[in-house]
Amino acid sequence: MDRKSNSISSGKDLAQDSAIYATSANKTDDELRSATSELGRSSPTPPWPSLLAIEEFAAAASMSALALITFGNVVVRYATDASFAFTEEISIVLMVIITLLGASLTIAKDKQIRVEFFVNKLPLQFRRLIIFLSLIPVVATTVILVLTSSATTYDEYVFQVTSPALSVPEWIYSIWLPLLSLLILIRTLSFMIKFWRSNSL
Repeated sequence: MDRKSNSISSGKDLAQDSAIYATSANKTDDELRSATSELGRSSPTPPWPSLLAIEEFAAAASMSALALITFGNVVVRYATDASFAFTEEISIVLMVIITLLGASLTIAKDKQIRVEFFVNKLPLQFRRLIIFLSLIPVVATTVILVLTSSATTYDEYVFQVTSPALSVPEWIYSIWLPLLSLLILIRTLSFMIKFWRSNSL
């Protein structure tokens, strides 16, 4: 009888300990999420979701096309005497498109690579200011890219420059640089405006 009562009391104690542990664990998780939200940055909802989906699809399609071209080039080179070397200029353009679309998606989703160890130790207002100022070089760089690449594309169109391998108009390749750089610029300015109007990170 004593052994049975001891087992029952032990079971009750175990249940109470489990309940206390669960409560403390939940509290710890809440505190951790609160601290993480306070120190880090919550990813904002990207503007223009439909455009974001188009960008993701275009990036995936470009990457798939690049992989197929590279794979086909390797197979043909080793299986036959033929070569797909003329597709190199297409591969270069696809890599540029993938890079610029990736940069645009990164800014839209606020997933830029950053080192925040020292920034997170600053007060909130200083953190906001540093984050905002860090986007100014992005704007300056993309403005320069848009202007210079637009001038280059215009010259190629006016002087009817053709590509060396496929002999297609060169501006068909180069026009993607100013267009996608402009997209990055719009994404960055939109993010800066939304970030400045918000009161949190």
